[in-house]
Amino acid sequence: MGPVTRAAFTLFEIAVAAAIMTIAVLSVILVLPVGLKAQQQARLQIYAGCKVLDIIDAFAQHDHTFSNHQIEAELNGQNTLMHQWPVDLDRMMMTPVLGLLPLPDALARRLDSDGDEIARVLDDGGRLFYASPAAYEVGYHPRAAARDNTAADSERLMPAEARCILFAVVGPAQQNALPNHPCIAWPYGGYYPAPPAMRDPNNPGNRWEMGWEYDVWNEGYLGVSAAAVDAFNDAAREYPSLKYSGHSLAPRNSYATWERYMAACLALCDELGVAMVGADPYRVPALPADLTDVVAVPKPWMATQIDVYPPPAHVLAVRYLAFGAMARTNNKMWMDPAAPDVTPADEQYARDCEESCMRWARRYASTNPYDWGAARPLNRCSAFDFPLLQHDLETFVPTAVADGSGDKTWLVLPSRPVSSVGRAFGMYGTGLMPDNRAGIAASWSPNAGHFNLCDRFDAAERARQIVCWSADWTSFDDFESAQSGPYDASVAFMDSRGKYVSAERAQFPPDWQLSWSDDSRSARVAPPADDPNGPADAGSAAYRAGFFGVHGADRNANGRFDRGPLPAATRLRATFLGRYAFYDRRIICALRN
Repeated sequence: MGPVTRAAFTLFEIAVAAAIMTIAVLSVILVLPVGLKAQQQARLQIYAGCKVLDIIDAFAQHDHTFSNHQIEAELNGQNTLMHQWPVDLDRMMMTPVLGLLPLPDALARRLDSDGDEIARVLDDGGRLFYASPAAYEVGYHPRAAARDNTAADSERLMPAEARCILFAVVGPAQQNALPNHPCIAWPYGGYYPAPPAMRDPNNPGNRWEMGWEYDVWNEGYLGVSAAAVDAFNDAAREYPSLKYSGHSLAPRNSYATWERYMAACLALCDELGVAMVGADPYRVPALPADLTDVVAVPKPWMATQIDVYPPPAHVLAVRYLAFGAMARTNNKMWMDPAAPDVTPADEQYARDCEESCMRWARRYASTNPYDWGAARPLNRCSAFDFPLLQHDLETFVPTAVADGSGDKTWLVLPSRPVSSVGRAFGMYGTGLMPDNRAGIAASWSPNAGHFNLCDRFDAAERARQIVCWSADWTSFDDFESAQSGPYDASVAFMDSRGKYVSAERAQFPPDWQLSWSDDSRSARVAPPADDPNGPADAGSAAYRAGFFGVHGADRNANGRFDRGPLPAATRLRATFLGRYAFYDRRIICALRN
C-alpha cells in the first residue's frame, strides 16, 4: 500500500483568503455608516413630512386662531390688523400656532446649503424656523396662544433630533387682500328684523345706546330728506324695547308707545317712497321684484333700479317696521293691562312684514357689498357679504398718516366704488373713536385700474414651497444666548403711538415664553398680567428686553442655560430633506370652518 496523500491549503493560500475576508469585512464596516446615515436621513424626512402636514392643515383652516386684534383705526395707516393677519404661510410661521419658532439669524447665517439656498432666503428677508420643543397640537392647543410660559414644561418634549429640522418658505408671496378697510371694519352685522340702533342724545355715556345707525341717519350718510331723518328719530325715540338696554321704564313700554313707534315707522316708509300693499293698520312693504323676470326688471341693471340695488335707508326702514309688527304679537311685553289681545290678523301682519324685511335684506346684501349704509343680516351670513379691498402698491408712493406719527401707508383700492360710507364705530378704551369720515375719504386710491385681486392668473404665480433641512444648530456654543429676532412690528401689541390695540397675550414674539428674563439666564420671562391695558411693567426696558429675546431663550426647554461644544465661528453644513409645493392664497379664507 502506497503513502497516503492529504489535501491542505498552503500558507500562501491562507494569506490570500485572509486578505479577501479582511477586504470584505472592511467594506462592510465602511458601508455601515453610509447605511446608518441613510436611515437617519429617512427618519428625519419622515419627521419633516409629518410636520409639513401639520403646518399645511393649520394654514388651510387658521381663521379660528386670530381674533383678538384692532380692527378699526381713526386713520389709514394706524391699524395694526392689516399686517397682523397672517395670510402668507411664512407670516403665519411667526406665530406659535404652527408649533414653529424662528431660528436666530446669527445662527442661521452659519449654515451652508446646496446652492446657498439658506443664505438667499435670509437675504430676501425670510427666516429659518425650527420645531418648538413643546409638542403643541397645532393651531388649537390651549397653550398655542401662549397665555403663560409653562407650555414647554407641561407637554411631552419631542426627540432632540427632530429639533434639528429647519423649515423655510421660498418664492415670492402675492400681494394679499385686506381683511377690512383700515378705518371701518365693514361689513357691520345686525339681525333682521330689529329696532333702530341709536345713541341716546341725553345719555351719550351709555355704551349700550351708542349705535352707529344714529349717526348714519342724523349726519347725512344716507342722503335722505330732513323729513325722513325726523321720522327716523321719532321711531328711535319711541321704540318700546329700551328695557333691553337697561331701561325698564313702564311708560316707555306701554301699548301707546308701540302705536307711536309704528306710526313713525310707517311715516318713514312713506317719506322714503317705499311701495306698500294693503290698508291701514296692516300696510306691508311690497316684496322686491323677481330678478329673473326680465320684463319687470329689464337688463342691463342700473344703479337706480330699487328692486336690484335697494337704497340702505329703504332696507333699514322696512327692518324697523317689521320689528314693530312682530312686537305687537307679544302683548306681555308692554307691561300694560290695557294692551288688546293679539288677533290672527296681527300675527299674519307680522309674518308678512318679516318676509318683506328678509327679502329686501337679502337683495341688498347680495347685489352690492360695496354699499355700506345698512348692516348685513347676521341671520343670513355669507362670504359674499365681504368687499374685496387691497392696497394700491403700483404707485409706490406711500402716503403719510396725518397724525404726525411719521407713519406711512398705501391707499386703499376697492373692486367697485364704495357708497354710503359713515364713520367707524370703534372704541378707544372706554370712549367712542373720533369721527373719522375725513380719514376714510382720504384713504381711497384714484387708480381703479390697479385693482388686480380678480385678475386671471397662472398656477405658477400662486406656487410657493416649504423647504426642509437638518443641521445640529444646538451644538453651537451660543445656541441659547443668541438674541432672538429680528421681528416684524406686527408681533407687537401696540401701535406706533404707544397705544395698546391688542391684548398682549394675542400679539407677541413667537418664542417669548422661552426667552431669558436677563443676562443671568437663570429664569424665563414672567407671564404678562391678564390686563386689557397690558402688564404693569410693560413700559420698562428690562421687561421689553426679555420679552423680545435680547438675552436669548431656553431653546431646548429644559429649564437651564446650555452651551454647545462648537464655537460661534464654526460653520455647519445643512442637509437637504425635502421640498413641498403649496398654494399661496391672496384672500383670508379657510378650507373648512
